[in-house]
Amino acid sequence: MKVGILTQPLHTNYGGLLQCWALQHVLQSMGHDAWVVRRVKNSHTFFFWARIRLRNAVCSLIGRPLLKWLSRKDETVISQQTRPFIDRYITPRTGFLYSTRALRNDFERQRYDAYIVGSDQVWRPRYSPCQPNYFLDFLPQDSRVKRIAYAASFGTEQWEFSRRLTSQCATLARQFNAVSVREANGVRLCGEHLGIQSVQVLDPTLLLTPGEYERLVHEQDEAASPGDLFCYLLDRNPGTKLFKQDLEHELGLTAFEIMPQAIGMRNPDAPLKDRIYPRVTQWLRAFMDAQCVLTDSFHGCAFAILFNRPFVVIGNQRRGQARFHSLLSTFGLEERLVLTEKADDITACMKRPIDWADVNLRLKEWRTYSMDFLRNALHADGK
Repeated sequence: MKVGILTQPLHTNYGGLLQCWALQHVLQSMGHDAWVVRRVKNSHTFFFWARIRLRNAVCSLIGRPLLKWLSRKDETVISQQTRPFIDRYITPRTGFLYSTRALRNDFERQRYDAYIVGSDQVWRPRYSPCQPNYFLDFLPQDSRVKRIAYAASFGTEQWEFSRRLTSQCATLARQFNAVSVREANGVRLCGEHLGIQSVQVLDPTLLLTPGEYERLVHEQDEAASPGDLFCYLLDRNPGTKLFKQDLEHELGLTAFEIMPQAIGMRNPDAPLKDRIYPRVTQWLRAFMDAQCVLTDSFHGCAFAILFNRPFVVIGNQRRGQARFHSLLSTFGLEERLVLTEKADDITACMKRPIDWADVNLRLKEWRTYSMDFLRNALHADGK
């Protein structure tokens, strides 16, 4: 079966890249011809540049951080070490598709038998290049192609769709053959706002075993990490620096990061060389070498669980905590989410033991359930 995977744009986000690779890898292992359909936003138009300028003008008046507009050349430099992972491992894939019309034309050329929307925050409007596209609005209404959502995420427990967008996406959602979401809260949002039934499944990264990621690391002959306390923090502040220092002292470990000094469009005065993202396999190697993990990232949390590394998740309300609550409760690890500014609380949480036998048993059961959903959705007759 020829399957099109419609996920968030592939750039430099480690979790985004690996969830896409994992889902494609699983589908290919099932014998399908799985293509990644690369819907992207064109961030190099005059209007996008003007919007950044306007935002920065407002932010400068109210004292908020500014953003840097990145040219295509800048983005090429920043992604020079993550792009080879896409080129080698996320294949086959389409070219960049910048519009609904481009998606429709790609369907006419490729004639996929099924589309799978997911995973990651594909149903969060603020992150989507065009939200209706992720409900397959470009397909003809009479098309017999299977429409499946796998581990689609809204990213938050709040409904962020406008009334008009809700109506449009609800109509499209009812045409899906099978819908699964990544968070337990997503089941409620589907029912209340889209009028459809759904089930919760694992993020694609958790469908694979650690050995399958270790294989990637060994293929790239990745060198050992420079420490044993892996700090994967998307939002850095003086507090996180204090957390790292306290953990180093109390646990006798050496902290290290696998991130650029300046992240994405933030810190507009930072030189381009400080924005380059390290290799994907370097990030994976960090979980292999770490004795503990400190993170504020969903996928940082997911890989710590997968590799059985003691971890603490620092809660971030702005990024949405429903994702963390759902993931952690799935494995009975709710206490690993810390909403505090006290370093002592972080350290105390890290020292608490984890029953990995129980975690791995739950993971095995969820993995079986999630794989069965995927197989049944693809092979079921009719709607």
